[in-house]
Amino acid sequence: MESMLADMDAGRHVLAPATAHQMFAVPAQLDGTLEHFDDLLIFKREGSVGNADAWWGKIAQVDAVRDGDSPGEIMITFHPGSPFVAIVVRPDRHEDTWRRLALPDGPTPTS
Repeated sequence: MESMLADMDAGRHVLAPATAHQMFAVPAQLDGTLEHFDDLLIFKREGSVGNADAWWGKIAQVDAVRDGDSPGEIMITFHPGSPFVAIVVRPDRHEDTWRRLALPDGPTPTS
């Protein structure tokens, strides 16, 4: 647990409130939390318990990262084949880590 907290403080493991956008599903938007560490992205829908209902994805599925429509939002778009068109995160810290997800070499830990 201490190592996870240290990784979160350093920006190597980040977590933020998020809204996932689906193309042809109902509901089209799902509120939840997006978590990122190592090469993984994990979206947990609001109200879900544990990891059974979570979507687990890889950084390689990220197409682009840009500012969202509202201040403080970061929009992460995905390559075709992902269950989500985009996930909008609202981080309260480590925005730079979220923005680096689409870099060719992937994210790098901040110090």
